[in-house]
Amino acid sequence: MKNLIVYHFGILVCLSLFSCKKNQSQPNAVPVDPSAEVLIAGDYTPAGKFESAAYWKDGTFVPLEDGTAAVSQATSIIKYNGKIYVGGNYNNKACIWEDGVRISIEDNYPGKIYGFAFYQESGSNYLVLYGEKGSLQKPATHAFVMKFDNKSIFFEDITSNTSSAYGFVSIPGSVRVAGKSDGHAVQWIIGGQKIDLGESYDIVAGFKAYVGSVHLCGDRKNSTTNLYESGYWKNITFFKLGNNSEMNLSDIDLDAQGNIYLVGYSKGADLENHATFWEKGAPFVLSNNSSRATAVTSFNGNRYIAGRELAEACYWLNKQLILLKTPNSVATAIYVSAKN
Repeated sequence: MKNLIVYHFGILVCLSLFSCKKNQSQPNAVPVDPSAEVLIAGDYTPAGKFESAAYWKDGTFVPLEDGTAAVSQATSIIKYNGKIYVGGNYNNKACIWEDGVRISIEDNYPGKIYGFAFYQESGSNYLVLYGEKGSLQKPATHAFVMKFDNKSIFFEDITSNTSSAYGFVSIPGSVRVAGKSDGHAVQWIIGGQKIDLGESYDIVAGFKAYVGSVHLCGDRKNSTTNLYESGYWKNITFFKLGNNSEMNLSDIDLDAQGNIYLVGYSKGADLENHATFWEKGAPFVLSNNSSRATAVTSFNGNRYIAGRELAEACYWLNKQLILLKTPNSVATAIYVSAKN
């Protein structure tokens, strides 16, 4: 009997140790702000089907397409006049989904919606969407910004250069668009000039204004070393965080005090990409697994970061992981607002 008790005790100890070890790899219980509505756009791939657009509302999965007919991608999300809008592309054509119903923006040529923004003119508020759309000079695409309310395009890069719009801000006396033109990082000032910010692989979605200054993140080529560097621009001044062989930035956010937050991934010693959050210039690795962070936003002093953990869409709330429990998925954009 004594040996039997010892045997059972040993099993219980082993099970307890195994459970503890397993639990350590699970996401922590995270106190969620009950006043916040969290909307996340992304993609999932049903078994045997095409990559498909989707979104999550407070953790609930909402497929926008089922992957049977064509590839679709969701790259932006917003709530406007009580409706949820998701931007992206369907069958390589720019489109949005309004409460789940697809609306084509570009039927004839390749294109994609990269983001939404708000714009005020003559006392009226407009929902603006921006991205790239095809042209007669195929396969070139042109950056555009469109007032969704009346479907009118009020800005377009009409040059023959390939270009994309990745961000939009409105500051006193100036409306600006960030993007890429012919391989260079640029800012367009609506009604004004185009500002060349230097050679770049990409300017990512992330264009924020603070007290008359604008901020965006991406990569720029160092003319001395001939290497590409990751960092951010404040107006036209570039601040380097590291070489882009070591890291990649995907979004930028600022708080009310002008503190800068960036997300993306950094290379680990295992040569894997690890989701990383830069807070006031200091990196914090969010995951030791293969992962990436794609978008960041703030609400009620909390930082929300969308991304992917292994093969599953997720987000981090104040650096703590929340899995969205959808296999073969990734979260690409996040929008947080007060619950109705």
